[in-house]
Amino acid sequence: MPQDYYEPRERRSSHPERAAHPPYREEQEPPRRSRKKKRRSAGRTAALVLLYVAMVIGLSILLACIGWIAAGDVLALNKEYKEITFTITPEEEFDDVASRLKDEGMIEFKALFDLFASVTHKKDKLSPGTYTLNTDMDYRALLAGMQSNSANRSQVKIAIPEGYNIDQIFALLSEKGVATVKELKEEAGVDAAVRSLIAVQDRDKHNQPPYPYGVVKIFFLCEAMGGDFVPNAETTERGYFPEDALPPLAGEKCTEEQVRMCFQAYRDPAWSVAFD
Repeated sequence: MPQDYYEPRERRSSHPERAAHPPYREEQEPPRRSRKKKRRSAGRTAALVLLYVAMVIGLSILLACIGWIAAGDVLALNKEYKEITFTITPEEEFDDVASRLKDEGMIEFKALFDLFASVTHKKDKLSPGTYTLNTDMDYRALLAGMQSNSANRSQVKIAIPEGYNIDQIFALLSEKGVATVKELKEEAGVDAAVRSLIAVQDRDKHNQPPYPYGVVKIFFLCEAMGGDFVPNAETTERGYFPEDALPPLAGEKCTEEQVRMCFQAYRDPAWSVAFD
């Protein structure tokens, strides 16, 4: 009788240890970062921080030095003493004056001087004439010292040749910086033509309070030829007034008596120049 052949469905593994433990991949440990790299990264960050701090400190020192130098020029600090005689002609603009002041050693920074004059509204107040300036004068003193009523203004001696007509006299006075049509145009917006000389006066004999320096006032009869008025730093409004309705006057500049003298000269074709 044939013998039955029996084959079990499940084959036993010939390797029981493998059956008990299914196959697996050995887990690899994550790579460890090198301590040297960490140290290098921290060192680089510290170096950048130190570089930034050094740049900030250096820039601050540089700006402080520039500010100190600029302040020294504005306030006339630590300058070797020097005194000059400085003449402004009627044809010169502020930029020309500033350039010559720099050349003479009165200022170091022309652009800063220009900015200071603009902020303080002094650019259009310089008057032609001859002035005594020195390096002890700061920006404000320099600008104030080059105005018509400045104590630094030098006396100008003028000899009018015999036979000069009014145009020649006025041209001579304008050349010396005593009187200019340009100032009338800038302050009152009037294009004027000079017709005659009215008076030459010693200011302290007619205007108060007296000045610590001498001033000669010269009055001209002019004819308005046109022009448009524009408000400016010295004149905010312009107007014409009759002799019997004069507005309040600045007596230290011009008195009512002096204005009436000019009206008299206008009405009198044979007016004789009044001299003190």
